[in-house]
Amino acid sequence: MLFRSRLRNEPALAVKAFADARALRPKDIVTLVHLGEMQLASGETDAAERTLGEALALDAGSARTLGALGRAALSRNDYATAISRLEQALALAPQASALRYPLSLAYRGAGDATRSAAELAQRGTVDAPLSDPLMERASAQIGRAHV
Repeated sequence: MLFRSRLRNEPALAVKAFADARALRPKDIVTLVHLGEMQLASGETDAAERTLGEALALDAGSARTLGALGRAALSRNDYATAISRLEQALALAPQASALRYPLSLAYRGAGDATRSAAELAQRGTVDAPLSDPLMERASAQIGRAHV
């Protein structure tokens, strides 16, 4: 249900599902990041920032979390914070071309048309990675079973 609601673009349903999952594992960074992203997609910016702040406290080096916090700041028109968070995320995950578009918008909002155009030219669809230890262990087990 979690990922189906996310994939079907039903953020409100996904928020409920991820909130239920969070109740079971309150310190699970993967759940927190997905919940925060879905809260943001549902327009729940305050809740998203709180949730993503909890995720960042657990892993300050999470490019995915920093990128989501950058998008949250952008939604508030806080361009300086958005630029800072998105640049931090890109420093950690330079391949995350999906962060280039919101960064372009942040630079445009801050009045820097040159940087905005440069970021827009690099936009893509690759998201910042989100390490999921449970899935990594399962993949390793499956890989060993097929050897």
